[in-house]
Amino acid sequence: MDTSVLQEGRRVYVTGLLQTMDGGRVLMCPKVLDLGAGDSVRPLGIGCRSLAPGSGLAPDCLLVRAWGAYTKMDDSTFTLNDGGAETKCIVPSGITLEPGWTYLAVTGIASTEMVGDQARLVLRVRRQGDILPL
Repeated sequence: MDTSVLQEGRRVYVTGLLQTMDGGRVLMCPKVLDLGAGDSVRPLGIGCRSLAPGSGLAPDCLLVRAWGAYTKMDDSTFTLNDGGAETKCIVPSGITLEPGWTYLAVTGIASTEMVGDQARLVLRVRRQGDILPL
């Protein structure tokens, strides 16, 4: 797959076979057609409770923004707690997680990971600028 067109500010048409792998949705054998320049997608503001299992329609694969109290787990994960539920956030390498943060607004892709035999929604952060201390 040519991923050079998969950048912010580009409109694309994507087809493929949707499958579940390790609890998350993945697109197998994708084909991407570049439709030209377009506006960037704005994230959907969503409470942590809406990212919890059984909370209604799953926001899998959507760009979302969640907020809450910050707890660092390790160099690649932290949690947000908005008082209603806790959401695990996963960051790629190169992102700094500050120990002094208390409350954050975080933008990322809603995804799923398996914890034992249970699927749990997580937030996959794209870059440092997606983490905003409040």
